[in-house]
Amino acid sequence: MKIVPTDVQNNMNVKYNKDNTMDSLDQIHHVLIIEDPSFRREINLDAATYSIGRHSSNDIVLSCQKTSRNHATLLRRTDVKTNKFSYWVLDGDLQGNRSRNGIYINGKKTLVHELKNKDVIQFSGDAQAIYQITADLPSNASRAESLENLPLAIENNTFINKDTIVAPVAAAPSNSSSRTALVDSSRQISLTELSPQPIIEIDLYGNITYINSAGIINFKDIHHRKLNHPLLENLISIYHQGEDNIVNREVKIGSKTFWQTAHYLPDNKVIRNYIVDITQQKKLEAELEYKKSIYDQINQYITDGIILVESTTKQIVEISSSCSELLGYSSDRLLQMNIYELSCVSEKFSAVLQRVIAEKNSFSGECLLRHQTGDSIKAQVKINLIDSGDKETICLIVNNLDKSQIVSSDSQNISSSNLSPKSIFDQQIETAIANAKRS
Repeated sequence: MKIVPTDVQNNMNVKYNKDNTMDSLDQIHHVLIIEDPSFRREINLDAATYSIGRHSSNDIVLSCQKTSRNHATLLRRTDVKTNKFSYWVLDGDLQGNRSRNGIYINGKKTLVHELKNKDVIQFSGDAQAIYQITADLPSNASRAESLENLPLAIENNTFINKDTIVAPVAAAPSNSSSRTALVDSSRQISLTELSPQPIIEIDLYGNITYINSAGIINFKDIHHRKLNHPLLENLISIYHQGEDNIVNREVKIGSKTFWQTAHYLPDNKVIRNYIVDITQQKKLEAELEYKKSIYDQINQYITDGIILVESTTKQIVEISSSCSELLGYSSDRLLQMNIYELSCVSEKFSAVLQRVIAEKNSFSGECLLRHQTGDSIKAQVKINLIDSGDKETICLIVNNLDKSQIVSSDSQNISSSNLSPKSIFDQQIETAIANAKRS
């Protein structure tokens, strides 16, 4: 899927021109005058986004056949520091699809442009628009077609755009307290608009009262599907049934997985939804689960016991099923034990472990381990230190010598050997070669 270039988005978010931006609390109107072969009309701009093109699904529809189906997009950007906003025009749609002939601002072709008063936007030879910033709203100015026939469920202090619903910014408050409240509201809207994560609000009737630009881009069909959309499905009933005003859930949409946090705001009587894409996280979890299942299956075929121990606390963190059977403990019980609890000569065993950790070396020798019944088990033990960078883990490979017919001559007791992994490997190779020659 094509996306809007990052440098273009960053430029739009940080560049604000004081000459063509207006205080959102003043009586200022942003008007777009459309001059098309079929008509001339003036539109009062007050929404966060407007799609412009030949297709009937656009907020502003052009009748000229030389224009593209989705020719351009208007975006409102607010500076949260100065509380001033301006409109930008983008060639094509928000998915990065460019128009066939491009757009021209005052005769110059451009990809994205911050509109200034009296700018002329040329869509084709027969269709253009003039952008104006004025204190007086023209008498024949109207909002985009999608603003007609507002549903009664929406209060009169909000207005609706086909894809985005935002709070008004043109009305001047009558006193200082309401003025402060409007400033705070405007800043909040600015932050949500600039958020890379989708934010969606619905009322208790299922009407979408707000959706930011990220929500529009990610969920293009949410207005059409409404409460049938996976993000909104059963959301109102969950709120009515539960005692908590916060709902957390995973939602799968196509090949993507999202984490949805829904807050009920009693003052506004809306449910605000914060959406985070966790698709990559879920893929990693699935991969780890798969690798763990493979490890568990392989572990069943390993006759030697394996014990993993945290080097600092000496707590057992992992143990193979064969080792659990050898010692007579359940796996759950062993995971609650310290490695010293399994040794019949804990002081000598402790000295060996400390030497392995200090010298970052390996050990191979015999050791007496304690069975769950209290009996001693004579075992061949190989100890290695595993360094994963942020922490060290001790790995013990245990072989029951009481059942084994092979007793190594160089491992008489727990302190008889202190060999590196390479030395142990070399000895094993030499033994195998000698046995092959004899046969």
